[in-house]
Amino acid sequence: MATTVRYFQRSNRSNQVLAWSYKKSRDGWKQKAVDLRRDIKVLKVRVADVVKSRDAWRDRAEAAERELVQSQQRTRELEAELAQKKRLPTLIPK
Repeated sequence: MATTVRYFQRSNRSNQVLAWSYKKSRDGWKQKAVDLRRDIKVLKVRVADVVKSRDAWRDRAEAAERELVQSQQRTRELEAELAQKKRLPTLIPK
C-alpha cells in the first residue's frame, strides 16, 4: 500500500515538467491551427482567382465563337451574292 501512495505522489519538479510538457503540446497545436487557417485563406484566395480567370476565359471563348459564327454567315451570304452575279447576263457590251 505504501508503494501505491508513493507512486501517485508527485514531486514539485515532476509537476513542473508536466506543466512544461502540456504547455509545449498546447503551443504546438495552437500553431498548427494558425498555420492551417492561413493555408485555408490562401487556398480560398487561389480558388477565387482561378474562378475569375476561368470565367474571363469562358467569356472570351464565347465571344470568339459568336464572331466565328457571324463571319461564317457573312461568308455564305457573300458567296451566294457572288454566285448570283455570275449567273446574271451582263448588259454592258464588251
